Amino acid sequence: MDIKPLVLVVEDKEWVCESFRVRLEKYCKLLFAKTREEADKLFDENSSKVALIGMDACLSGEIPDTLELTRRIRGDGWRGPIIAISSDPGLNETLKRCGASYACDKFNFPEIAISVLDGIGEL
Repeated sequence: MDIKPLVLVVEDKEWVCESFRVRLEKYCKLLFAKTREEADKLFDENSSKVALIGMDACLSGEIPDTLELTRRIRGDGWRGPIIAISSDPGLNETLKRCGASYACDKFNFPEIAISVLDGIGEL
């Protein structure tokens, strides 16, 4: 029996989460956080099991509210890959400066996540 890696996706749009679920569920187990508070809680409860995090920048409108979360996760010593998945390339770069390992367009996240989980090359 294969044990699927656990991926935490921090994304507020339900239709985007459903798209990720359809494209990723055969490769990994998924946890979805739609608010900053939910992301904090899910990370704290599962940090030792999470293999990868997909991090949107803005969960409540246009203001980037996950930058501090990304810093906190890194500050807590978590060294796994964080993929910035904002639709805004500038916000993805900001997330990378806060500790994200990679950045990609939101709709390429499933393929990038699979590549990172499989350890295929540098992105």
